Amino acid sequence: MNTTSSGYRPFGFRVLACAVVGMCLTNGCAAGRVGGVSDGMYAARTGDFSVRVPRSIFGTRVEEDGNDEGNWVHFSSDDGSVWRIEFYPIPPNEAERFAADSARRDGLTRGFLFDVVVPDYETRNPGTEVLHSEFVSDSLGRAYFGVLRVPGGSAAVQMAAEGPQRLEAIMHTLLFVKEEWFYLLKLIPGELTGGNRAEPDLSPTRVLAFRNGMVFRSPD
Repeated sequence: MNTTSSGYRPFGFRVLACAVVGMCLTNGCAAGRVGGVSDGMYAARTGDFSVRVPRSIFGTRVEEDGNDEGNWVHFSSDDGSVWRIEFYPIPPNEAERFAADSARRDGLTRGFLFDVVVPDYETRNPGTEVLHSEFVSDSLGRAYFGVLRVPGGSAAVQMAAEGPQRLEAIMHTLLFVKEEWFYLLKLIPGELTGGNRAEPDLSPTRVLAFRNGMVFRSPD
């Protein structure tokens, strides 16, 4: 089991690591309830949030999967843009502790980036590095923001002497706790939206705008 950098072992890191390392993408996960798209909004299978489907001149594909241990929805377009939401249930007793303890929430969000997300990408994409990270806040609350450089992490490819090669990806991440859910947002700009800039964008503006397109279910 992984631990956060603070040493605290939050709920189900085994479960969270499973989804983050891509096991659901490579091996499949048991299907749960199916979300849907209506009037440009995607509604999560759990009923806990909806989000405006990102728009692209190339069109946007929507994929989802998950089970009782974790879920994800993946939006992508042919220019290499990716918007992804991974969300995992927090046991009620832990949710109460996180709600009352901001340091505990901070330890989870920062620790998950450095102890789970980065090592996973480093395993699959050697040379992955964190270019920038910080805590950020807006009207939806506090979150941990990180920018990763992921060699070969883009869906876009270029031709080389040895064959097609995936381009480097600059990935923006946002990690936060909302009610009884832990969220990991990932955004990779496409070739026509800044993904091929000489200088990587280190601003949280885009991923925060993505989160601000989410509508969360009110607590009971």
